[in-house]
Amino acid sequence: MKKILVAFVMLISALSFSQEKVLLRLNYEKGDVYQVALKMNQDMGEMMKLDIQMVMEMKVTEVKEESFMTEASFKNVKMDMNAMGQQMKYDSNMKESEMDAFAQGAHSSMKDLLSTLIAFEYDKRGNVINTKVISGNGNVKDFQDNFSSLVLPEEEVTVGSTWSAMKSTKEGSKMDYLYEVTAINSDNVEVKVSGSISGEENAISGKGTINRETGNMKDMDMDLIIKVQGQKVNSKILMTTTKK
Repeated sequence: MKKILVAFVMLISALSFSQEKVLLRLNYEKGDVYQVALKMNQDMGEMMKLDIQMVMEMKVTEVKEESFMTEASFKNVKMDMNAMGQQMKYDSNMKESEMDAFAQGAHSSMKDLLSTLIAFEYDKRGNVINTKVISGNGNVKDFQDNFSSLVLPEEEVTVGSTWSAMKSTKEGSKMDYLYEVTAINSDNVEVKVSGSISGEENAISGKGTINRETGNMKDMDMDLIIKVQGQKVNSKILMTTTKK
């Protein structure tokens, strides 16, 4: 009888969360610091395999009534590339004197990015309102592509709810995302991700976890299929966000 009662209570709890409505909004406090770790694996078959790791940091500098001011910077970039059997590595933490020719070439491209600090203003749904370069010569678009947070839905969501978002990359690709809520618990909202890239259907698939308290995407695991000059490129992206 006791086991039956426990099972019944667990079932009722699960049903309650599945029917619960949640309004997802960014909820930061001044001084909050978040670290974003991004890992991307690209596979072009025998031509090339590329692994990239980036560590980024975002600090909340001001909380307004309807928006948040933040400062963002890249802290570290690593690349591991195998092109036609040739292995090449780069780590921005290495001393330049210890870098080989490939690493030096990569570092010359990354220097501006790593030395740049940019201010972003987000509304409470995660839309970027304003950007401003505080210091450095990095490309604002590089920062915006990587620091653009998930755009949260306008309405409350429950299990089964969907919403869409669109993102354009500096390369000109249009990425249409569809999010579907698959589970809700006391801490998180779990979502399934699907979508298209520049009209190619089923090019995006994955899942993610949204923190209910902060509205941040805690983690995202996605597979992308992109065509580059007729060549199919399979990309796997893993992003995690942690509060420091």
